[in-house]
Amino acid sequence: PVGNQVAWNNSYMTADTTVLKALVSSPTRAGREVWLIANDVKVPKSSQFNVGIRHLFGDVLVSATYVGVRSWDGLFFNWANHALNPNGSCCSSNDYGHGFSSILYTTNSAKTWYDALQVEITRPYKRTGNWSWGGGLSYTSGARSVQGSGVVGDVFSTNPNSAAYPKHSTNDEKSRLVANWTLDVPYAAGFQFSGLITVGTGPRYSVGGYFPNSGYVPGGWTPPQYPFIFPGGWAYRDVDIRLRKDFPNISGTTLGVTVDVFNVFNFNNFSYPDNNNGNPAPNGLLSDPRRTQIGVEYHF
Repeated sequence: PVGNQVAWNNSYMTADTTVLKALVSSPTRAGREVWLIANDVKVPKSSQFNVGIRHLFGDVLVSATYVGVRSWDGLFFNWANHALNPNGSCCSSNDYGHGFSSILYTTNSAKTWYDALQVEITRPYKRTGNWSWGGGLSYTSGARSVQGSGVVGDVFSTNPNSAAYPKHSTNDEKSRLVANWTLDVPYAAGFQFSGLITVGTGPRYSVGGYFPNSGYVPGGWTPPQYPFIFPGGWAYRDVDIRLRKDFPNISGTTLGVTVDVFNVFNFNNFSYPDNNNGNPAPNGLLSDPRRTQIGVEYHF
């Protein structure tokens, strides 16, 4: 070994944490970590599938699709020198994080399930009589669950043994609906009006700490819901509109002027509450305030 490197000892090839604890807690090696990667570690896998149906009703295309995803063998790092308290809460040692004499070992414990329904209605922009219009509506409702992991994407367990995490729901937004339209303004030559409406149920938030706390409720908090245009309650609401005027060609040149207004109703779309000071009111914003943009296009 060179410098601060540690010489290998065959006694380290053991599942007995007593030997490894002595390695990471000795006065000359305090703050070091031991990472144990299984020789037979598996590559995470997933299966993805969908089944759908679509039909054309005149100019309108309607489709409905079921989407499913299953993943397994997710890689996780567990804490070998931490244990649950006698009452089942976590943990007898709270020295989580890098440089705290931790012993970490891998398991392929994480699994996920995702199921969603996607419905789309589309009418392509085309001329009808003396003016043209088009529009679309897309609705997604989904649910995801995870097992052997606190949340999707975690690599380090907040429980000494990640396999102890039961199957539970995640904090994903449950439903989202997006509508758009483009139409020529009747009796206003060269004017085109378009827009985008987005509504969603908002991200959820787990309350009560984390597993295995008895009061832990995954996805137990949902931002306030409000009625808006479409049936149901929506935490996220946004309307963007555009008005465009194309002027007649002059000597082979074209001129177009657009006016965009984003977040027309100036909605405050909140995300999670500030749980650092125990304030349950949501105060993190997901969207920008109302704003206007003017643009000019000139082609020659």
